[in-house]
Amino acid sequence: MAIHCAKIENSDRLRRVHSLLCDGGWHGTRKIMHSADVCAVNTVIAELRANGFEIATRCGAGCHIRITPRVARTTEKPKSVHQKRRQSVNISIFQGHFG
Repeated sequence: MAIHCAKIENSDRLRRVHSLLCDGGWHGTRKIMHSADVCAVNTVIAELRANGFEIATRCGAGCHIRITPRVARTTEKPKSVHQKRRQSVNISIFQGHFG
């Protein structure tokens, strides 16, 4: 069964957590709950992942979460295979005409 998740473009809740995690540091679930005013941190993290963000977790003495630095700089979703293929075809057509 697939998760039904909010899109970050339409969700203040997801944007608040994303903004908090964008510093690249590790954040505990309690800090996320209080700072971003959310209840179910694990659900928000699952929704951010479904929106294309790479998020790391480490558990030991409590669970800590961070967004990977590479993704922290953008809210742009990764391109689909179809979009990448189309871009590749457009480049080769361009090179064929002018190269």
